[in-house]
Amino acid sequence: PTPGRIFVQLWTGSELLGLVKIALPALSDEGILDTIRGQNCIKLADEEYPVMSAGTMSEIGKLHVVLHAGLLEGLAHLAPSTSSAEANDEACDKLHFATL
Repeated sequence: PTPGRIFVQLWTGSELLGLVKIALPALSDEGILDTIRGQNCIKLADEEYPVMSAGTMSEIGKLHVVLHAGLLEGLAHLAPSTSSAEANDEACDKLHFATL
């Protein structure tokens, strides 16, 4: 589609809870070439998006998305350390579906 989009489905078991639509920005030719060369990555998103109920299409929560595009070499510096990833997982577990 134009503009580009990613659609996220949130499920619990076999029940579809919500849908999120993430619009993707247009990329510059220079940014794409640098990314293909493995020199960097491009941040496509870093914001909250509304989670819409699959049944009523009313807003039931928010999903914060950070999305980067690039080759492995360019993305390698984004990988969190194990300790910070574990701390983040613990914080997210405490908030699990708090807004849903």
